[in-house]
Amino acid sequence: MKPGRTHLQDAVPITFGQEFGGWAVRMKGAAARLRAGRGELCELGIGGTAAGTGLNAEPEYRGRVCKLLAEWTGDPIVPAADLFASMQSTAAFVRISSGMRTAAIELSSIANDIRLMVSGPRTGFGEIDRQWASGRVGRRRRRRRRRRRVVFAAQAREAEVHHANPTVVADEHVLGLEVAVYEPGRVR
Repeated sequence: MKPGRTHLQDAVPITFGQEFGGWAVRMKGAAARLRAGRGELCELGIGGTAAGTGLNAEPEYRGRVCKLLAEWTGDPIVPAADLFASMQSTAAFVRISSGMRTAAIELSSIANDIRLMVSGPRTGFGEIDRQWASGRVGRRRRRRRRRRRVVFAAQAREAEVHHANPTVVADEHVLGLEVAVYEPGRVR
């Protein structure tokens, strides 16, 4: 048992299982959102030359390239059903970027909760044993540093993903009629 908290004030007692279970549901939801958008990324507008008409593209080109990419990646890569829509929109990238941002925020929030629960032992919450949180027994100072590194690493990744998202969103805003001109801006 541990105290549940609302606005950092003691509330009703809860178990660690309830706390960790809530975190698991949050991360499963974030993963599900990313998986849901994955199918859109696997639909390629390859061969949509000349504003989506496919003019001068070999008839078999789209199918062959998608089949080869599917073999290489193991993903279900398929030609886009509508080349015009595929050439005009980057909505799939925006959806995945948003899902990644949400997952990063969830992970950062969980890392911050752990940081608070491990704080102490004299004046902090001290709800999680320091040895458990550090992963191994060692000098107290080393354990504190290791704990901080894990939390800060999660928060740093959240900041990195969060700051990349405006680029993806801006790319959607500057589409040039039939050509999503800024798509290379998303490749890292």
